[in-house]
Amino acid sequence: MRYSPCSGQGGLDRGFHCRRSSTEQVKDAATRALANWPDFSATTPLLVIALDMHVTLVHNVLAVQAVARLVKSSDQEPAANRLKAALAAMKAAKRDEDKKLLLSALASVPDKAAGEAIKPYLSDPKYQQEAGLAAVTLAESLRRTDRPAARDLAQAIKNASLSEELTRRADAILRRN
Repeated sequence: MRYSPCSGQGGLDRGFHCRRSSTEQVKDAATRALANWPDFSATTPLLVIALDMHVTLVHNVLAVQAVARLVKSSDQEPAANRLKAALAAMKAAKRDEDKKLLLSALASVPDKAAGEAIKPYLSDPKYQQEAGLAAVTLAESLRRTDRPAARDLAQAIKNASLSEELTRRADAILRRN
């Protein structure tokens, strides 16, 4: 059975409503439709799915990965909304791979708070490399809009000593600031 949502908010609402079906096939189709939704408005129902303690791992993964995709691709959406969605998805993520994906999504949010959210992962061996790359990418972006935040993030990367490449990029940010 394929579920084909109508476009717009009405279709999004109907897709989310179908998640309440008692039929697993309908729930699965609705979740997959929401996970492929093209605009940021889908993050709200996707986060409800991801945060549901009774949701299957497959549906959690689909929802979390869709939020990460929408955070990255919705650059017209206010940074605060994108940050809030990414942080909620990070809390909902059950797999390390999804948390790594969300670190990458956080790097696309040009906000000091995104850098603050990434920093703790710089010292966690499971996430260090992805966090380092996310942090340096964000610091390079912030250098144009928030030099003190970019400098602070670059210093955190340098202090973490994750790799020669990341240290070189962090040094370059520090020199230009």
